[in-house]
Amino acid sequence: MNSLPPPWPRSVAKGLAASASTLSFSKKYALGYGDLDLSKSDFSRFKGHHNRKEFDETNEMMAQNTSLITGGPTFGWVNAAFKSENPLQERSLPKNVDIVAYVAGDDTVVNSVATIDFCKRHKATVKLYPKSRHNILKETKEYAPTFWQDLDLR
Repeated sequence: MNSLPPPWPRSVAKGLAASASTLSFSKKYALGYGDLDLSKSDFSRFKGHHNRKEFDETNEMMAQNTSLITGGPTFGWVNAAFKSENPLQERSLPKNVDIVAYVAGDDTVVNSVATIDFCKRHKATVKLYPKSRHNILKETKEYAPTFWQDLDLR
């Protein structure tokens, strides 16, 4: 399971995102990010999921509908993410609502360990798929064998 080391010290990333947002750069991409370039899209380096068919279909759809392509996070998005953390950590989740987190164990986008720790603190149910990457919805049965049955909430 992944416990991702941050690329920047937390205080630096938080300060940079807040400063950039304050200085009207909230719609600019965070450092190291930009527009998605489909010509550089390579399944062998892709970390979103293991499903080649879904990867190819998604790239074809984006090539035909370029207005749907999104890039990396903006300074404004990063700033908002930091601002949302404390309220989430400090408040209790609703007691009368069943909360389930579907967690990819081989996620390189989200820290799986932190997600599970958060769920334990708030008594939320965790469904862990140890071999799955970030986009569980597009994984094959080999990597998320029970996901669709687990998601069936009837």
